[in-house]
Amino acid sequence: MRTVDVAIIGAGSAGIAARSEVVRVTDDYVVIDDGTLGTTCARVGCMPSKSLIQVANDFHRRAVFEEMGIAGASALAVDRGRAMAHVRRLRDAFVDAVLKDMRTWQEHLVRARAHFVDANTLAVGDDTIKAKAVVIATGSRPVMPVAWRPLSRHLLDTDSFFEADTLPDRMAVIGIGAIGTELGLALARLGVDVVAVSTNRAIAGLSSPALQELAAKLLSREMQIRYGRAMLEAGGARPLRVGIGPEAWDVDAALVAVGRRPNMAGLGLDEIGVALDEKGLPKVDPTTMRIENTSIYLAGDASGGRAIFHEAVDEGRMAGFNAARLESHCFQRSPRLAITFSDPNIAVVGRGWQSLTNDGVDFVTGQASFARQGRAVVMGESEGQIEVYVDRKSGKLLGTEMIAPRAEHLAHLLAFALSMNVTVHQFLQMPFYHPAIEEGLRTAVKDAAYKLERRIRDIEAMRCAEPPAGGTV
Repeated sequence: MRTVDVAIIGAGSAGIAARSEVVRVTDDYVVIDDGTLGTTCARVGCMPSKSLIQVANDFHRRAVFEEMGIAGASALAVDRGRAMAHVRRLRDAFVDAVLKDMRTWQEHLVRARAHFVDANTLAVGDDTIKAKAVVIATGSRPVMPVAWRPLSRHLLDTDSFFEADTLPDRMAVIGIGAIGTELGLALARLGVDVVAVSTNRAIAGLSSPALQELAAKLLSREMQIRYGRAMLEAGGARPLRVGIGPEAWDVDAALVAVGRRPNMAGLGLDEIGVALDEKGLPKVDPTTMRIENTSIYLAGDASGGRAIFHEAVDEGRMAGFNAARLESHCFQRSPRLAITFSDPNIAVVGRGWQSLTNDGVDFVTGQASFARQGRAVVMGESEGQIEVYVDRKSGKLLGTEMIAPRAEHLAHLLAFALSMNVTVHQFLQMPFYHPAIEEGLRTAVKDAAYKLERRIRDIEAMRCAEPPAGGTV
């Protein structure tokens, strides 16, 4: 039996982040992982997907070259096999960077599967490890409906997609959350005939009916979008048939992007008396990441929260900080920040329209279109809309939803503002350079300010709190 201060189960983004906090307190720890190393983000998530999107968007840009006086656009072509090879080269470099950092602590890495014997004891392969505290950071895996598994040779998920040697001519994308939206549009821009299927209209997490409609309109120009429950079967003119009610499409393959599931099976938490919910997850305090009444902490995708890199890192650090000290320090969580790298980008920050409406919050909606926004017009990206949600009485920013050019940057500004708990009037005191896409965000916030119960003109909000040193005239 081996005894350590902290055992971390999982060497992904959350586990590595937990380790970074643990080593500040103790060198007596282990990281246990029996899977493929390199993090979900680097191997099959954020980085390879953005690499493919970049290729697709660069190729798509040729459509405006003639109008700009750039000749030869019609002669451009894409080799989808070489494009996928390029993506894998970049992916491998990102993974290698992660593995290089891990080599500095190889002596702490245990390559085996862990199972709880009790709250402080783990069966790890043929060994037993006793730890004062345990951090579970086992990540997640793509969901593949059981009924579709017999068709697996024609199905891809995000763990297998980037291993494809090339891309077929016709594909279905099942699910249009962030991943399905991003990859579906990228496939279409690389010349693949795409039909995207979703059981709901919340494209990339948008809840505003107006923005859902706009997103569907813009994306439908490049790929078909259908709503309903997909039925898959082999056969037809191509290997796979995808049907919704009376409609059916014959495709070469389907990308299944219907979500991810925490990797909690086999850990044995239920066997040591930890209560699990209907999803097989324990109750965790999101401000400490501790499973109640234990010295076990849960972080990252495994917690069942938002499966986003920065959230996993934050939770890993919180869990590692507390596990190393056997304490439950409370940490402030950052506002929700979700970005989909479609074109236009889609982003949701803080609370969305549906959440606020369901809870009966008294809020106003500030809106802005990019149709006549100077910088957007110059870039040829003048389609998009922002909605900013503001408390009617206090003027506090509550959240935003948007489908807009460069929304990845606009979303960060709103997230920073929410973190600082500012009002719209304080936000409007910030400088906005001209001409910049960010001016569209100011327009939306101004629109919200005009709708508040107590209105303050911009110039009034800019007045000094104290009179100038020389007195008044």
